[in-house]
Amino acid sequence: EPTDDGLELCVINDDDAPWVATAHVVRRQSDGATSAEFRQAISVPPRSVIRVPLTADIVEASHPDAGFIVASIGDERALWHLAPPTDAPRSAPPLDVTVTAVPGGVDIDIRAQWLARDVLVQPDRIHPDATVDRGFTTLLPGETQTFRVRAPVPLDPAWVDEPYVVASLRDIIDPD
Repeated sequence: EPTDDGLELCVINDDDAPWVATAHVVRRQSDGATSAEFRQAISVPPRSVIRVPLTADIVEASHPDAGFIVASIGDERALWHLAPPTDAPRSAPPLDVTVTAVPGGVDIDIRAQWLARDVLVQPDRIHPDATVDRGFTTLLPGETQTFRVRAPVPLDPAWVDEPYVVASLRDIIDPD
């Protein structure tokens, strides 16, 4: 969250018990390279918010690619873009998609080589009664996520190659 003094990591505990964890904050370039990082132990009282000021090396650009900040605590993650978000350049390889037929549907493994914002699998483009186990998902460079598509009929893995079955924000904003 921006403040008059810079950026802060705001950690919210909505539980009745205190929350003790370690915050890991990383500044990354669009291709995933780490520019700076720090870890800090945190303790958040019940039903409270704490603010952790981010260090100058996290906030200030030392590389022409301003990139983004990833803050994570356990399985929770938040991103902050330091400049208008940029996804992979058009010359970069697209998402790596691997489809595996499984009982009741297909599993779609999607790997990003660059920041891939709002990756979405649209199961109704495969079959009108198909469902998927997750919605929009942002993948950091090098990350893989499995989308589980299920339907009442067998699904052909080749159907995933149809337009916009797998799409990201980049595909929607700049389809050419």
